[in-house]
Amino acid sequence: HKISSVLHLPETHGEAWGSSSGPSKKKKVDCDKKAEEILQNAVPEASSKEYNDTWERFCSDVGIAPKRKKAVTENEIVVWLNGLKEKNYKTSSISSYLSRVSTMIELRYCFKVAEKYPRVKKLMNTWEPEEPRQSHIFDMDQVEKFCTEAPNDSYTLVRKAYMCVSVGGGLRPQEAREIEFKHVKENDNDTLEVMFSRLKQRRQQIRGSFYLNGWMAASVKQYMTDVKATLQDEIEGDSPLFLTGIKGDKRWKHVPIGVNTFYTIPGFVARFLELPARALHRPLCAPYGSPTDL
Repeated sequence: HKISSVLHLPETHGEAWGSSSGPSKKKKVDCDKKAEEILQNAVPEASSKEYNDTWERFCSDVGIAPKRKKAVTENEIVVWLNGLKEKNYKTSSISSYLSRVSTMIELRYCFKVAEKYPRVKKLMNTWEPEEPRQSHIFDMDQVEKFCTEAPNDSYTLVRKAYMCVSVGGGLRPQEAREIEFKHVKENDNDTLEVMFSRLKQRRQQIRGSFYLNGWMAASVKQYMTDVKATLQDEIEGDSPLFLTGIKGDKRWKHVPIGVNTFYTIPGFVARFLELPARALHRPLCAPYGSPTDL
């Protein structure tokens, strides 16, 4: 009574504070399900699919359930890494996969693989890294030659448009995939404004735009005009900008080009230009700096 009078606490007589309908039953929380949802959002957003896919592949390779409560053992990781090496995976690729799996293990089982399992690091150190390959980057004259001299069948036309947009905006393939028809605006001075979004560090979404003119704008305009004339009513504002063309034909399919196809376009351009070592051309193909700097 003294404490109640000093603090002016209400006399609840067994009821929960702030409740007007008497005592309420606590709702049981499914911690396993809730934790799984939290962990799904704990990995880097820009590459969450890659992390989850790598984790599921690791679990499949070693024969464990992805949601197993028992912690992953050191032997399981060592056997998995050795299996990748026997399949002739590069050391750099194995290191990348290990980094993703280690992140998932840290989130799920609350320990760092490098600290708890020293033999994993020791095994990785026994494999010599491959010599880094020097990527080739197209210069603007080469991009212009491809866009102005290559054939205008639908298969090539969409690749011209992609080269202009990726080089003009310094876009990654994943970022180019998100551009839609409504994001390209034609101005009175024969320029095109292209709006894009970019996911930077700390999950910060950056939105901006860049302009194309001259032969770059002309190539993109020609592509968009050709697609709209063929597909007509199928093209809407939210349709993906880059659609599937047919080699040696003028027809189009209302099917968006996937990221993996974007990665093959530099090789296609290099073959047309008869450049050596075409497999080494970077998917970005931007002549100036990196996407982050741009």
